[in-house]
Amino acid sequence: MKWSGIKWILIVLLLLGNLLLLGLYRERRAESQQADRQAEDDLLAVFSQNGIALGEGVKAQLPLTARKLYVRRDPGREDALSQSFLGDTTRSDQGGHIHEYTSPDGRALFRSGGQFQVEWVHARPQGAVAEDACARLAQAGFPDEPPLVLEEDGEWTLVTLSQWVSDHPVFDAFVRLYYQNGTPVSMSGQWLWGEALPADNDTPCPPLSATLLRFVGKLDDLDLFVAQVTQAQLGYMVSDSSPEYAELSPVWQIEVDGQVYYVNAWSGGVVNLETP
Repeated sequence: MKWSGIKWILIVLLLLGNLLLLGLYRERRAESQQADRQAEDDLLAVFSQNGIALGEGVKAQLPLTARKLYVRRDPGREDALSQSFLGDTTRSDQGGHIHEYTSPDGRALFRSGGQFQVEWVHARPQGAVAEDACARLAQAGFPDEPPLVLEEDGEWTLVTLSQWVSDHPVFDAFVRLYYQNGTPVSMSGQWLWGEALPADNDTPCPPLSATLLRFVGKLDDLDLFVAQVTQAQLGYMVSDSSPEYAELSPVWQIEVDGQVYYVNAWSGGVVNLETP
């Protein structure tokens, strides 16, 4: 048989194999979509039977799902940030993957998982407290106009930034700046260094409909009566960290009868929110 004939046979076999894989993918996707629709129907039926009202905003999110995200540590950005805040610095390894930077203007510490702290000596404020906080957060790579919370206590002012990744809040990741008489003293918290990416082999969590079914079932086991689920917001919490990355797991913030719960997107269990 001539080579040209063998080549065409191989091409046809390759096309048939691709068509078979495409058919299997479409079949699995259809089964997954049907399972999601069934979960929605089950949820609405259970809620209806038990007289539980579901907010319209919650209904619209019932099919929503998410994956774990990973944010990698970048020592180069830590070097740049330290020099931006403190000028020429000396770096030392403190062990346990803790990097310390020092200069006459202060010091900075960076730990595994994104925990960091910057302390200034005789820093010059760049305007009023809110203006200075925005400028320093921009230096660290945070949004130019982040939503800030200011709390005053005598000569001290605390400025808090809640962090977001991929358009969703990270419920337990904050950055806090302390000011004394309008002068910046320190900045500390969780520094999520850059783009958050899903792992290739991670499967998405169940849709909100399945999570709500499990969650309300757990509340029922505790003899807590549920009348209305008014709001639900998808976000993340820092679930694991290493010297190289921080792992963010999907968590739902769910409001039930005026009470807010943080709910594991896989198990439906309530998560304790620990703030630094």
